[in-house]
Amino acid sequence: NLSKSENVLSINTELLSDIREIFAAHHEGKMSSADVIEKLVKDTEAPWVTWNRGKPLGARQLAKLLEPYGIKTKNLKFGLYNTLKGFELAQFEDAFARYLAPADLRNDEPKGYIFVDISV
Repeated sequence: NLSKSENVLSINTELLSDIREIFAAHHEGKMSSADVIEKLVKDTEAPWVTWNRGKPLGARQLAKLLEPYGIKTKNLKFGLYNTLKGFELAQFEDAFARYLAPADLRNDEPKGYIFVDISV
């Protein structure tokens, strides 16, 4: 039987993990809040699809979930004239380091395996 605080911790950890995956796939250091939410609710197995009383997670709910980590949206420039509320990857790095198992955000790099041909 999970206590309420353990449940909250696990859902927050799941959110951080999902956001880390989104940034890793995005290959940019910043994203609008709308893009983050869109990508979170895309996974039909994740709780974000029905988070808001049966409706998808919204900006207000995302802000509330990220509040304990001190992560808030900021005005970010996208292109020349487009300023949107969003997040920078750097805002999450401390939370990722503290609450998630280490992961390589650079998924396109080799993982250090060396293959040696020992055939004669």
